[in-house]
Amino acid sequence: MSNPSSYRDRLLEIAKIYRIKEVRNYSKARKVLTVPQLELLLKKNKVPLPINKKSVFRIKKKFDNFVDKSSEGTQRFIRNRNRDLVDLLNKPYSSTFDKEHFQKFILAPLTYIFLITIFVGGPIVKKFFLDIESIQLTKELNEDNLEFFSDIYVDTLKKEEEKKQELAKAPENKKTDDSINEGFLSDFFRLNTQTVVNYLDELDYSLEGVRKNKQVEPVYFTKVPRDLSSVSDVALKKDVFIRIVLPLIVSENNDIIKDRRYLLRLIDKENIDDDENNWIMQKLKEYKVTDNDLEKLKRRMDIIPVSIAIAQAAKESGWGTSRFAIEGNALFGQWTWSGNGIVPYERQTGKQYKILKFPIFRASVKAYKNNLNTHNSYREFRAKRERLRNQKQSISGLDLVHTLDNYAETGKEYTDILEKIIIQNALDDFDIANLNNSEDKEFNL
Repeated sequence: MSNPSSYRDRLLEIAKIYRIKEVRNYSKARKVLTVPQLELLLKKNKVPLPINKKSVFRIKKKFDNFVDKSSEGTQRFIRNRNRDLVDLLNKPYSSTFDKEHFQKFILAPLTYIFLITIFVGGPIVKKFFLDIESIQLTKELNEDNLEFFSDIYVDTLKKEEEKKQELAKAPENKKTDDSINEGFLSDFFRLNTQTVVNYLDELDYSLEGVRKNKQVEPVYFTKVPRDLSSVSDVALKKDVFIRIVLPLIVSENNDIIKDRRYLLRLIDKENIDDDENNWIMQKLKEYKVTDNDLEKLKRRMDIIPVSIAIAQAAKESGWGTSRFAIEGNALFGQWTWSGNGIVPYERQTGKQYKILKFPIFRASVKAYKNNLNTHNSYREFRAKRERLRNQKQSISGLDLVHTLDNYAETGKEYTDILEKIIIQNALDDFDIANLNNSEDKEFNL
């Protein structure tokens, strides 16, 4: 009778049944996929996994060994104490009761056993199960799989770009925050800072490289690392934060540029069809233009300088360490009176505002840019940006930062702080950066 197929064989068979393209590509390249890699590909394609009985057995065996080793010493201790107890019980028949003997061999051991059980046994068992869970959750992020992750992530980005192109061809399909594909990292549990650094270094994604080549790796994290606030190295904390938010900001700017170019073509076109008209109606609503003024729409439909966006995210979130950033993915401290939000501890009595919460970072970036591009408080910002466009000048953060004094109650003091953050961290180096897989190499419109 033939042996039953291994768990890996079952994964390969399922991948074949569901026609998982990535598995076929790796097979053609004669690359061997590990079990964690196969599981990851099946999860990515929303294919249910079979039960890995061996994994369950290994965990049970590990627990049994733990119990055996733990109980072995306990049983030896109990045998010794039982012998002492028998001797003690025999004493009344042969001699008088020995109070010192009773306290030494009965009360003291029982007390020790009770204290050890409460203060040692509980944490050991708890740590054991946490270790098992930690191994299961992090096994997909070991160094052997980083090259594999990069390949799959690049393929995911290509699919995301194809979806964006399809949306551009079919303007009537409204794009919402829920439809955003956050790519490979969106399904991960919240990572720690060192894991994030290792992953970004493996991609050869550094701020020095961006400053030199003006190319940003299209890697999108959905949350801040869980231990970023405890990192004592300030330079490392800033570096990680900038590398996380930079691709999100540049990506949103790219989407705005594509829409702007399409709008400029339609403005110059004599006759537009129904699909093009529907797209214009959608954008008028998105940018809150109520009088159908296409010139106003063009003024609002433009990028936010990368340096300003990073500086405001750093200021409002404490470089990603604030309670609002950790609990609500809120990078820019936007207020809400009706939406889902977090109540600030220092909120004055009688105030009703909250800090708006978001499911992922990208949603926070998108809402921030929509805010600057539509709210009446930032008309001066948009007007000066338009003047720079008309004069064929670059959209610089340092040129526009002092038009945002209405963003905070402190006014000019606030914009002075933003300017200082930009200069001290050389954030203006990123104003002309672009995604390295993007067709748009410049923002010269």
